[in-house]
Amino acid sequence: MAGVSSSSSSSSKSPKISLLAKAAAVDARLDRILQARMTEFASKYLPAMEAMNLTALEPRIYFRASKEATLDLCVQREEENIIITVSAALLARPEDLDHTTPIGACLHRSLQLYKKEKRRDFWALKELSLKPALWEAGKRFLLTHELAHIYHHHICYDPATHAESRREEMQADLTALEFSEDAEIEGGIHFFQISGKHRRMEGKNHPASQTRIAYLQAHKDALGSGKAVRSPVLPVRPLSSGRPSATLSPAPAPITSPAPVAVTTLSSSSSSSSAHPLITST
Repeated sequence: MAGVSSSSSSSSKSPKISLLAKAAAVDARLDRILQARMTEFASKYLPAMEAMNLTALEPRIYFRASKEATLDLCVQREEENIIITVSAALLARPEDLDHTTPIGACLHRSLQLYKKEKRRDFWALKELSLKPALWEAGKRFLLTHELAHIYHHHICYDPATHAESRREEMQADLTALEFSEDAEIEGGIHFFQISGKHRRMEGKNHPASQTRIAYLQAHKDALGSGKAVRSPVLPVRPLSSGRPSATLSPAPAPITSPAPVAVTTLSSSSSSSSAHPLITST
């Protein structure tokens, strides 16, 4: 009897083990895909980063992918590094908008956990994906906007007021505009047009979408008419010169001479030299 019971118990556990193994395999495949998408996405920031002289920045800039369905790019200090976190929604392609691909399944799982307000991001993503070339250009503008936050030392302190936060966002928008091609500016305007319909991203800390569209369009028109010129390469500035914050780690060392940025992926034990930052997925 004891032998029969043991055999029965073993066979009853095997389906659970099989399901766990299958889930682990699915997660591993998703991580590999996000990793590849992050590598591709990161390569698009290099021209703006080089123009802002950020390739020699200490601490170094790293990219990380999240499995979120929101249209979020986030830049923050973590210990001695600067981390740019990119959501799965921003790494998604048009074919990922249903649940049949690994990223699509990830997005739909996330949507089940969101309240209606956050689901608006997915509605915006679906509309943005109707014009894939324009959306890809818009992503590059959004990434340049985040790099502008790094350049202007916005990650070195917390804004004292909502008005100061809005000024920082406008400053980052205008700096991104100076270091973006016309197609990327157009993509940024398109993003704010669509996100303004579906999302309430402005809140207290961001300018209203229509305000951002107005000043981006005005400056783009000025560039086209010759009434404005693009900025030259910005001077190198130590990140440590920004105002300190008690909530952030100690200020990093000043910028040194230019050096290549290495890429290391979690799926490989070795790193390869390239003009990319560290790319991870979480």
